[in-house]
Amino acid sequence: MLYPQVNAHRNLVALDGLWQFSLDRDEQGEEKCWFEGLPSSRPIGVPGSWNEQYEDTMFYNGSAWYQTDFHIPAEWRGRLVRLRFGAAGYKTDVWLDGVTLGEHEGNSLPFEFDLSTLAKPGARHKLVVKINNRLGSQSIPPGGIEHVSGGEAPDFMTEAISNFALIVPEIQMLPLLLEMRRQYPDVPFDFLPFAGIHRPVKLYATSKDRIERIRVRTQLKRAKATVSCEVETAGRATSIRGSLSRGNKSLTAEAALKDGRATLEFTVPRPDLWHPDGPHLYRLSLDLLKSTKAVDEYHTEIGIRSIEVTENRILLNGKPVYLNGACKHEDFPILGKAVSEPVMVKDFSLMKWMGANSFRTSHYPYAEEQLMLADRMGFLVIDEMPAVGLNYGMYNDAILSKCTGILTELIERDCNHPSVIMWSIANEPDPFTESAGEFFGKLRAHAKRLDPSRPVTLAAVHSPQDYTFDVVDVISINRYYGWYTEPGRLDVAAQKLSDELDAIHAKHRKPIIVSEFGADSIAGLHSDPPEVYTEEYQAALLRTYIDVIRSKNFTAGEHIWNFADFKTPQNYTRTVFNRKGLFTRDRRPKLAAHVVRQIWQSGQRPRSQEQD
Repeated sequence: MLYPQVNAHRNLVALDGLWQFSLDRDEQGEEKCWFEGLPSSRPIGVPGSWNEQYEDTMFYNGSAWYQTDFHIPAEWRGRLVRLRFGAAGYKTDVWLDGVTLGEHEGNSLPFEFDLSTLAKPGARHKLVVKINNRLGSQSIPPGGIEHVSGGEAPDFMTEAISNFALIVPEIQMLPLLLEMRRQYPDVPFDFLPFAGIHRPVKLYATSKDRIERIRVRTQLKRAKATVSCEVETAGRATSIRGSLSRGNKSLTAEAALKDGRATLEFTVPRPDLWHPDGPHLYRLSLDLLKSTKAVDEYHTEIGIRSIEVTENRILLNGKPVYLNGACKHEDFPILGKAVSEPVMVKDFSLMKWMGANSFRTSHYPYAEEQLMLADRMGFLVIDEMPAVGLNYGMYNDAILSKCTGILTELIERDCNHPSVIMWSIANEPDPFTESAGEFFGKLRAHAKRLDPSRPVTLAAVHSPQDYTFDVVDVISINRYYGWYTEPGRLDVAAQKLSDELDAIHAKHRKPIIVSEFGADSIAGLHSDPPEVYTEEYQAALLRTYIDVIRSKNFTAGEHIWNFADFKTPQNYTRTVFNRKGLFTRDRRPKLAAHVVRQIWQSGQRPRSQEQD
């Protein structure tokens, strides 16, 4: 699915703006035919999560309806017309003039509908969208998992507790402990499940003879690079013509289509390689020809670079690269997870200010616009699918099928971005059963079939036995010694982290990224000596971790949790936000941001980056 653009053969109309909006608390909207038009409504901004736009929508869980009218330009007559959502959800149903267009499940990837048989150029149309944000045991990510409630345990748990109570008296506290883990909204992860139409809605038109898919692969060999461009088309075009240019240098290629497909190859002598200190981009231009007449075109930017993994290191363009940065969330006041170019630019400029060169799209695919900016600004991205909080009961064929479908959509969307150097197939899944290794082994194999050029990882939770380490190319671990365990004891935390890193690498012989570490701090809270929740303690913990991580010759990166404070479900461990951010939610730096900047800007090389 190509990102919509305007050129001589393509056009688009943005449908962003103020839409009509209505909550459907009784789930009667379909029965009452709201898809033909909302009986009552209030305005809402699109794109934008609904949560913070009104007081009664912050934690609303259920269905809500959107409506807007739009005009299809008369000059689009005879063209293919599509309606594209950058992302919405969790579950989205769409109607045009009361006719069902289709549905989509998921909250972070684009989907579209063909309007060609329904759209009337020169006429106005009514678009109605129903979104349900309820998550369940079979959704990705899961939510609404059944917990023990009201202090009462189900029969099987009551029997188990009774059987073991004489041996381990503390087990009688299990129902209460489970109840204390509940949060509102009821999800097994620590960020607010924003809902609504989060990303741009676009109406776009193309020729019926059109370019449908582009896949770029680059290969470096000595002083030259081969750029292979696989193109899939629809219609009756006969050939594809392309150019690859940078500055005043340009290469051209042309190939005949066979069954709508062709591959163009460019040999680039002495290429300008893409890397964080020099994110050199080439412009790829494609013309679709019918005989000798151009009937469609598409333009995009690509980077030439390679990524490899050894026992101890990640290699970018054949040289060791160390990832220093922070995990993020698509989260900003009022906007929720909506796309905002000014916020994106601000965030990326703050990361550059600190000396960061990378981030992980925790815990879902970010907007395409973020990857476009990462390409231009030279950030290395670990691109993560929304498989956060998977439990061992989900390791079955039905969930695997759903996950492989999501992974396919993710790789198809993002495979041409040079900034994307690795796929992450999960965050903190249950790792302690052999079924975890089998499940994620199959998911990793699927990623490799679609894209052999990039390594695969997943962010692993702390567990005495982790079967996922065997199947990934790079081991990523989320660790919170000194915070969730050993609070206030940084000397103990440092030793435990060091020992565990050594043990993992000795067993698995793969590079390790510490993909999460951090401590909450309330901005403006100080103490001497440092105590938990103060800015001083957060800064001290981060410095301690970075010193340990960088002392190893097999660590490949450090990603702090988190770039900025973010909204969470309500529970007794959170004060409105998760406050592990280097910056507040509105992007004011804490002490830790300055301390980390001093480290990352110092030029001190981690041990794994030193010459052998």
